[in-house]
Amino acid sequence: MVQVVGCLTKAAGDTWMLTNSSGPVLTNDQPPKADALEHADAQPLGTGRVRLVSANPFSLDAHQGHKMYAKGLIYHAPDTDRINLISLEMLSQRCGS
Repeated sequence: MVQVVGCLTKAAGDTWMLTNSSGPVLTNDQPPKADALEHADAQPLGTGRVRLVSANPFSLDAHQGHKMYAKGLIYHAPDTDRINLISLEMLSQRCGS
């Protein structure tokens, strides 16, 4: 189980990504608490790209371009790492500086 912070971006074929993502950090399977989200929002963005899997239950269109906090199981793949989402929270309506 990992957490990642990045910019929510729609890719080809209704695929959703976190771009400019931080590196994955080990975490637990509990819902994020307010202080954890504040800490995540203060994290700088990175240079990674992570594909979001099982994103259908989440309302993503409304959050395109926002800074997001994702939590889930990570799968390392040759082309792009994937996170099977269990939680997705908006941190900020702006992504980047």
